[in-house]
Amino acid sequence: MADSVGMEAPMSESLNDPSDKKKEGTEESHGSAQQFDGVAESLKGTTKNWSELKAAEGIMAAMFSGVLITVASIYTRLAGDEGMPAIHAVFMNELMAAIVFLPIPFLLGAPVTGNTWVTLIMLLILGVGRMIAFICFFISVLYIPPANSFVIRHGIIPLLTASMEVLFLRVAPSAAEWVGIGLSIIGVVLTASGRSWLKEDEELYLNILGNMLAVISAFGLAGLIIMTRYLLKTLPMWTLLFYIKLIGIMVAFPLLFLDPPFSGMNSNLSYYLVAQGFLYTVGIGIMFHSLTLENASTVALVKNISILVAFVLERYVLHIIPTMMELFGAILVIGSTTVVAIVLWFNKWKEQRNR
Repeated sequence: MADSVGMEAPMSESLNDPSDKKKEGTEESHGSAQQFDGVAESLKGTTKNWSELKAAEGIMAAMFSGVLITVASIYTRLAGDEGMPAIHAVFMNELMAAIVFLPIPFLLGAPVTGNTWVTLIMLLILGVGRMIAFICFFISVLYIPPANSFVIRHGIIPLLTASMEVLFLRVAPSAAEWVGIGLSIIGVVLTASGRSWLKEDEELYLNILGNMLAVISAFGLAGLIIMTRYLLKTLPMWTLLFYIKLIGIMVAFPLLFLDPPFSGMNSNLSYYLVAQGFLYTVGIGIMFHSLTLENASTVALVKNISILVAFVLERYVLHIIPTMMELFGAILVIGSTTVVAIVLWFNKWKEQRNR
C-alpha cells in the first residue's frame, strides 16, 4: 500500500511539472509561427504577381484607350456618311465628355485652378491645342480612310514626343523605342502615298488635304501628350480633364454656326453619335491614366496598336479595301509597336522581380 502511494506521488508531480507545460507551449508557438510564415510567403507571392501586373498597367491602358478612340472614329465616319457635318460630330464628343468630366473635380475635391500663372497658361494652351488637333483628326477621317489617319498620326507622334521629351523633360527614349520610331516613320510614308495614284484630280486633292490634316493633328497631339505628362507631375488628372473639356466645349460650340443647321437626324445617326461620344470619353480618360504611369513617348508608341483595329473595322464596317502599300506600312507600324511594347514590359517586369 505504501509502495502504491509512493508511486502515485511521482506521477502526480510529473503531471504538474511546469517544464512540461512550457515545452508544450513552445511547440504550439513554433507551429503557429510556421503557419504565419506560410501565410506570409503566400501573400508575398501574391504581391509579387500583382506587382508584375502593375508593371504592364500603363502599357495596357494606352493600348485600350487607342482602341476605344479608334472605334469612336469609325462611328464618326458612319455619322458623316449619314450627312452629319464633322464639326457637329466633334461637338457631340466634347459635350458628352464635358458632362462626365466637368463635375468630377468638385466631387473629389481636386483643384480647379493652376498652382501658378504659368501653369494656368499652359492649361489654356493645352485645351485649345488639343481641340484644334482633334478637329483636324476627325475631319481627316472623312477625306481619307480612317486607318490611314491613324497610321499617319500615330506613326509621327512617337518621333515628335521622343524629341520633345529629350528637349523639355530630359527623358531619353530607349534603343528599342528609337527602332520602333524609325519603322513607324517608314510605315507612315508608305501609307500616305499608297492611295494617291488611284485618285482622280479632285479626289487626289481631298486625299492630300486629309493627309495634311492628319499630320497637323499629329503635331498637336504630340505637344498635348508631352504637356499633359509635364502637368501631371504637379496637378491631378481630373484638373487637366476639367480644363481640357471646359475649353473644348467653349471652342466647339461657336464652330457649329460655321455649318448650316442639320435637320436629317434619324435613329441610326443618333446611335452613331451617342456611341462615338461614349467611346471617346472613356478612351480619353484611360489615356490620361496611362500618362500618369508611362513616359509620353511610350504611350504614343504603344497606342499604334489601334491601327490594326482601324483596318479591320474599315474593311468589314466601312467596306474600304486597303492597298498593298497601305497594308505594308501598317504592318511596319504595328510590328514596331508590338516589339517595343514587349521589350518595355519585359524590362519593367525584370525591375519588379529584382526588387
